[in-house]
Amino acid sequence: MPRLGTYQVQGNEAGEAGLTERQGKALRAAGIFSVLFILAFALMVIPRGGILRGEDGSILNGPFIAGLVPILIFYFILVGVVYGVVAGTLKNSSDVPLFMAQALEGMTGYIVLVFVIAQFINMFSYTNLGMIIAVKSADALQAAGFTGIPLMLFFILLCCAVNLFMTSGSGKWFIFAPILVPMMMMLGYSPAFAQVIYRIGDSCTNAITPIYPYIPIAIGMAKKYDKEFGMGSLISMMLPYSIAFLLVWVVQMVIWVVFNLPLGPGVQVFL
Repeated sequence: MPRLGTYQVQGNEAGEAGLTERQGKALRAAGIFSVLFILAFALMVIPRGGILRGEDGSILNGPFIAGLVPILIFYFILVGVVYGVVAGTLKNSSDVPLFMAQALEGMTGYIVLVFVIAQFINMFSYTNLGMIIAVKSADALQAAGFTGIPLMLFFILLCCAVNLFMTSGSGKWFIFAPILVPMMMMLGYSPAFAQVIYRIGDSCTNAITPIYPYIPIAIGMAKKYDKEFGMGSLISMMLPYSIAFLLVWVVQMVIWVVFNLPLGPGVQVFL
């Protein structure tokens, strides 16, 4: 921000950005509901005899982890309803599906992309093409001695380059995963570590990708400080950050591989 100059508030802009008293009450109600929701599930998970633990008493093998997606869905629906009722934006129960439908309007392009990706994944599954490519690639890499850290760096840079032309993180993962995951497993690395490699490359170049959906928002915010600010200004400003993120995360990855540190609960770098 210091590079962009000083922003002067114009007119009653500050007042317009504030919350009304009713909206403040709605946010407090949503916060209270969130705390109660978390406490309720904590009581079912944290105690040793919690009903959402697995038969062996662990959390990872229990219904809490297996049902995490529907739990989150219910939370976001209910907290939205609590806010809407208190704020007065929800007049009756029939408004809930209407608001949910409006929220999905902006995702129509992504839904179409997911449909195409689903056909792509089904083709790989039906033909075993992904596994064939993975096995042949793993054999070729081992024969050429191109494994270990150099191989990881190659895939990270490949993801960085692809990210400049395709911004959907899940879309790229659906394309890379059928080949990357089994190939890394053939070389002795866990599927979780394959995703770590992918995420490093996928995230580093988001800030300098011209077609990234949040770029216009960033430019709009920066124009409050500098009226001449544009795409080139944003990329030149964010490029050092992208390089720094890439270097730091690659160093962290190397440390995790060398010392075989755990990636998370029950997940290691190597199989």
